[in-house]
Amino acid sequence: MSPADLIAIYFYFFAALAILGALGVVVLRNIFHSVLSMIVCLFAVAGFFVLLNAEFLAAVQVIIYVGAIMVLIIFAILLSTRIMRRDIVQTNAYVLPGIIVSLAFLVTTFFVIISTRFVEDYHVPFYPAWLAEASEKLDNTMIVGWSLMATYSLPFEIASILLLMALIGGVVLAHRKEDD
Repeated sequence: MSPADLIAIYFYFFAALAILGALGVVVLRNIFHSVLSMIVCLFAVAGFFVLLNAEFLAAVQVIIYVGAIMVLIIFAILLSTRIMRRDIVQTNAYVLPGIIVSLAFLVTTFFVIISTRFVEDYHVPFYPAWLAEASEKLDNTMIVGWSLMATYSLPFEIASILLLMALIGGVVLAHRKEDD
């Protein structure tokens, strides 16, 4: 079996795992089981990062998302016993519009993938010349760090501001509920 065949097998394995995990998040009625399915999906995404030779991102995926955020969500679910005692109601009046919008997004995504011309050798304009020349010698951590702090610093800062706004909004909503 050639290395390309093994990579294809691993890709399809992780793809099936991600799809099953995502379906479990949506279909399962118990919220705790949905969170466990989300953990499976996030592990599959980490597997994709390993296939892309981005070991640092795979480790960050497992440590931050699976190890921290999902554990936090599990603690929040377990501490709120009212949620654990009942199943989630999954009937709603917006099923048909949701299916229509989802199919529209699927068709649009498929059209974009079909019409995109992928280029294998591209140059990112904001990388310094020494990084482009020494990219084979550098590890993923230095390349990701340079990308976040130089090329993608504005989106990185915007994401941090949005997370701060979400944190402040959560505190405000929690404070109002305590007052009521």
